[in-house]
Amino acid sequence: YPSLARTVATQGYACHAALVGLHIQWGDVATWVGGLGTAFALFLTWRLLKITRDEQRTAQEEKRQDQARLVSAWCDHVEQKPGTGLHTVTVKLQNFSDEPIYGLRAAVGASWSRDEVQYAELALIYIIPPKSTKKHETSLLLGPAQDGSSEPEPPVEIIFYDATRRGLWLRNRFGSLVEIRDDESRFTNNFFQEVD
Repeated sequence: YPSLARTVATQGYACHAALVGLHIQWGDVATWVGGLGTAFALFLTWRLLKITRDEQRTAQEEKRQDQARLVSAWCDHVEQKPGTGLHTVTVKLQNFSDEPIYGLRAAVGASWSRDEVQYAELALIYIIPPKSTKKHETSLLLGPAQDGSSEPEPPVEIIFYDATRRGLWLRNRFGSLVEIRDDESRFTNNFFQEVD
């Protein structure tokens, strides 16, 4: 079997030569693996930071909404002015939250179920402190109720900024609360007529 032994020896030598000629640099592979691990760790850090920021943003939005929910306004008293046809309407504005609200505008309207709304806008109130209620009066020609008398409680709408002064809110005549996301160009004297 000398030829077989020679063949095995030749093939063994060829394999050894191939392995010797192939210089695998394990240090470079380890560097690449380390680099990939670092990149993956950076990606995970970025992703966790984004999740944390989203959660913080959501928590801030919920805090702003919680404050806005505690702000309300309603008609407290109506009294007819003798001989004028007008009525003195007393409106209560309440901020029951733990922080102030700013730039509050309120309007009390007559027969707001119709297309043509007769309303009176109260003076701009720059700040309403926390846990406070304020009364304001205005004069308004009220529409008739179903029994022929004047409207007993005309509806009230308010717009105001929350404590962050970034969120502008509308509490409409039906009691719904909506954040106004348009620019402030709509914040005009006829704002209450334009809002659906």
